[in-house]
Amino acid sequence: MKKIIKISLIAAVATFGMLQAKTYHDKTFLMPRSHNQNIAMENATWHKLISHSDEGAFGGSIQATGFYQESTNEGPIGKYFGINNYRFDQMQDFIQVGPVRTAQGFNTSNFATPLSSRDIFHTRQVTSGWTLADKIVLKPSQESWGAHLGYHQKLDRMVEGLFFRITTPIIHVKNSLGYTSTGGAVGQRLATTAGAASLPTTGTLYTVIDYLTGRVSNNDAENLQQALTKAKWHNSNSKTALADVDVEVGYNFLYEKTKRLCMHGILTIPTGNTPQGEYLFEAVAGNGDHWGAGFGLDSCFRVWTEKNSKLDIIAAFNYRHFFRGTETRTLGFRSSEIGFTTRPDLWGHYKLIGENTSTRGVFPAANVLTREVEVIPGCQFDGMLDMCLTWNKFSLDVGYNLFAKKAEDIRVKHWDNNRYAVAAWDYDTSSAFDITVNEYNDQIINKENLLVDVCKNPSVATHKLFGGLGYIFSGFQYPIMLGGGGSWEFVTDNDCLRQWAVWGKLGLAF
Repeated sequence: MKKIIKISLIAAVATFGMLQAKTYHDKTFLMPRSHNQNIAMENATWHKLISHSDEGAFGGSIQATGFYQESTNEGPIGKYFGINNYRFDQMQDFIQVGPVRTAQGFNTSNFATPLSSRDIFHTRQVTSGWTLADKIVLKPSQESWGAHLGYHQKLDRMVEGLFFRITTPIIHVKNSLGYTSTGGAVGQRLATTAGAASLPTTGTLYTVIDYLTGRVSNNDAENLQQALTKAKWHNSNSKTALADVDVEVGYNFLYEKTKRLCMHGILTIPTGNTPQGEYLFEAVAGNGDHWGAGFGLDSCFRVWTEKNSKLDIIAAFNYRHFFRGTETRTLGFRSSEIGFTTRPDLWGHYKLIGENTSTRGVFPAANVLTREVEVIPGCQFDGMLDMCLTWNKFSLDVGYNLFAKKAEDIRVKHWDNNRYAVAAWDYDTSSAFDITVNEYNDQIINKENLLVDVCKNPSVATHKLFGGLGYIFSGFQYPIMLGGGGSWEFVTDNDCLRQWAVWGKLGLAF
């Protein structure tokens, strides 16, 4: 048993060793902690009901936990998706688009302005009339609610100490980028006349938000432009699903009235949704459609007893490894402009690009940079330390939960070199796009220029304080549990959500 505990601790330390404090920016993907990995909410109070199942005829217990959860760190998550000001090394929680610049690409006078009008509105021959400008603040958030279901079955009749458990949450999760315009939202009209030297003075005014939400396209022959179809912005994207199923088989090495020690194997069956890349910060239920396997340890030791009161210390953890799978995410690319070859093209996935000789017109780079990639999530650790005070039939749990996961590994499955390039501003879309003529300053997007880090979930560590109060009605033939609780999860970096949760429990032992 000492060897098992030692191996478990080594596994936990290995996970923590992968974590680094860092502030992230310019990212295109974030999948927060799955609702299925929540050892604190699952075990609080239920561990008392499971012990009562010994008195039943069948040795089983069930629980249903209704919960509501909401994030609170909108500003830091805005920086996660926002802009890094390379000149002053400042992370911003906004994107700023200004009128046309004298040079395309990086704006050397204001690095917080990564895009200009002609980067996102193709206006081939226009020399006057540019007005598009805005500063948009991002305040991303998530709220979720649902029910966490669990069933625990003792198998002592087969093998003394053997047990089986299955848990799964049914959830509704809603994400929002929380974007608001704070810069005046100056609109711009589309070029509609071939060879025109200025933009029209009448017609629909389109804003930066219109472009980022996929509502800007142009059928003009010389300025043919497709709308954004991937990595679109939103203030509400939701998903309702069964967020993965955990199946556990375990064995109690020690099971006495004042102490317990058991170990179990875990199989995670993916039942949630797979990221599709249509929206930035899309809602995901589960772990992104990845199978997982691992093991866990659960222990309880009584440290104080007096009349009808007792105090137990509970230590438990689950360690899982999630296997490779295919998801759709939005890649970035490295600018090839002189002097900036080692830096990403800021918000380059929203610039207009062309496809070599096969088609006319331009389209947002995200439309093709959003594609299937191979994702290897790696390992996750979910552990808790809990003090449980029992008085008569009441139980009070107070504890700490540590969740940690390794940074993902992302691999591009396929990319055609010399096929796409950032379009020159003066490209006449009435002819097919020729990468040797119409690209801007050799900004050809080849595989060696692709950036996978922008769509990679980094390593994460979160800390949660939780409490739960329960009561077990043991006078019935089948003991009934009622309980409730709450938690506060906090973080030190901007790569995960800070959030609070409340829950209520109903359980039955039989």
